[in-house]
Amino acid sequence: MVRDHLGLGPHALIGVVELPCALLDCPGPVTQISILGLDLTRRVILLHCPLADIGVAELSSAFMEGDGAFQDRHSNNIDYRR
Repeated sequence: MVRDHLGLGPHALIGVVELPCALLDCPGPVTQISILGLDLTRRVILLHCPLADIGVAELSSAFMEGDGAFQDRHSNNIDYRR
């Protein structure tokens, strides 16, 4: 789903893992999506919801700039909380 949504080719490495959330105000697990492109740029997206709850709408929201998404200017990390 991540590869299709972002239009990534077969050479991009994508990892998806559900982890316990380290934030005290987070009610459940966090899903981490890591993308390593051919240019060796790594992007990490954190979605504060279980992996089973992630669909196209959540991916779209996480990759949009603006409401709900935090873009770290010093890295390629995005922390999305719904």
